[in-house]
Amino acid sequence: MQRNRTFDIMLFIGISAIVLFHLGVQIPGLDWRLTTFQIPLFYFISGYFCKRVFSPKAKGIILLNKIKKQLIPFFALAFLLGIITFILHKCGFSYGYSNVVNFQTVITDWLKGEEPYRLYGPAWFLLALFFVNVVALFVFWGNKKIDTFIAIISIPLILFFYYKTPDPKATYMIKMTIRILIGFLYFSCGALFKMHEEKIKKFVLSPVTFILALAIISYLQRYFGIDQETFHNSLGKDPWASFIAANLMILVIYIFSSGIAAITSEKSIIYVFSQSTFSIMVWHYVVWVIFNIILFYSGIINYEQVLDRGFIYERDYFWIVYYLICMCGSVGIRYLWLWLRKQSIHLGRKVIMKAER
Repeated sequence: MQRNRTFDIMLFIGISAIVLFHLGVQIPGLDWRLTTFQIPLFYFISGYFCKRVFSPKAKGIILLNKIKKQLIPFFALAFLLGIITFILHKCGFSYGYSNVVNFQTVITDWLKGEEPYRLYGPAWFLLALFFVNVVALFVFWGNKKIDTFIAIISIPLILFFYYKTPDPKATYMIKMTIRILIGFLYFSCGALFKMHEEKIKKFVLSPVTFILALAIISYLQRYFGIDQETFHNSLGKDPWASFIAANLMILVIYIFSSGIAAITSEKSIIYVFSQSTFSIMVWHYVVWVIFNIILFYSGIINYEQVLDRGFIYERDYFWIVYYLICMCGSVGIRYLWLWLRKQSIHLGRKVIMKAER
């Protein structure tokens, strides 16, 4: 199956924004823009590629596939990151809210919206995305007209619900519910865009649309304000402004990515990173921590700094080193896993062949 290079570049931009945000990088003029779209973009892309089916059997097959490929790996990785956290704690490096590995910290805490392992904190999005996909699977009917209506009507309904809900941080269940609803908001936009892309693509890709979108975004940010926490657990004080600004930023990124896709080949390093988005999402914080520990043992930073969960070595432009280490290290972990899996399969086959003899 041929990959969509435009969306590959969008994935690269999105995951880069998340890594830079977690590193606390200050880029003049781009700070608030980075936090405007980073989470909504991934929901949008997921909605764009979602399978809308009507058959209960088809829905069941897709659900089982998502449990196998998303939910089970999520908790397996939570267990692995819990073990790594425990080992680091025993070595004197305390990262996270818990260093205990049990059923509660590996499964139930995450389902309640808590993040017991700081090393795995960024992965909260993956669990929310799974539930958003499950909701979409049973909400969409597989009919273009009906699904268009559902996608459009869900926007005001979710925004109205958001107005009526209490503080998203009040309880764990409310926190997770808000995350899922906000996710479905942008997921629906992605599905809607996919359904009508051919009709609006010519208009969307025009320079006028690009400039107009940037102008409206700047206006919304200036008069309504868009804070960095807007898209983690809430839509901020002005949900409509936040919602419109995020979608316009996604539109700008789509136009920009289409242009880059036209002048790059599939062998570009950009596509290596975009195809490793899941790995980067899961592992970039772990790589960051390990890199800080290496800096500590090299005598570059002190013990108090390495224990600071948000610490980066603030030498001029050194954030670029952190960024490259986080991105490349995470990709390296993915390829290492793929190699180990290939070797284990090969070894398993050899054992079976030997036993059959």
